[in-house]
Amino acid sequence: MVHEVGGSGMIVTILDTITGGLDWLFTALVAPVFIGIAQGLDLLLLRPLTFLNIPIAWQTIIIAALAGCLSLGIRAVLNVEKKEGLFRERFVDKRTRQKNIELISDWKTRDAFYRTTDTDIDEDFNTYLAQRFARHTAAYLLPIFLTLYWLETALPREKLVELVGGPYAIPLPANGYGIEGLSVPFVFLVAYAMSLIGLFVARKYLTTKKASISLPS
Repeated sequence: MVHEVGGSGMIVTILDTITGGLDWLFTALVAPVFIGIAQGLDLLLLRPLTFLNIPIAWQTIIIAALAGCLSLGIRAVLNVEKKEGLFRERFVDKRTRQKNIELISDWKTRDAFYRTTDTDIDEDFNTYLAQRFARHTAAYLLPIFLTLYWLETALPREKLVELVGGPYAIPLPANGYGIEGLSVPFVFLVAYAMSLIGLFVARKYLTTKKASISLPS
């Protein structure tokens, strides 16, 4: 019983040490970096937009468009299209080679090869899904969450009430739905999604146009 109590106390001590280290790391390193970035964004984006008397709603839309450009930039850095294209090529190649197993006359050998190749393909696919999730998290979710956190601190309720007259980016007139206005996060998310759609359409158009120009006449 004494040994059990001593072991539990040691575990608690280790956990307290780890928690304290993480708290120190966040307080000493992570928090100052985020505060510095937030202050820089305030200085470079919000203050000029406010100085130009641009409404809060349009400020949010501009920031959402910039966040969309950032997402595409992260996609380019991570080579998302190239990596997904390589996976599709490998997947099709393995599926094609798997069809050749049908030519094996011995059913036991054929069945063993099928199981082996199926396991290999499943492992590749699971790895691809995990990597795809990580890439899309870095390209989309991370910019969304960080930008929303920054907007929440840069445009608190009190400031919105002071600038707009209410806690909304777009106040709405009285209506039967009980909707008083559109919040900053809502405007940001809609504008972010529309910006991504527009950027993807524009990129596809430019890629198609470039390909048609490069074709010999």
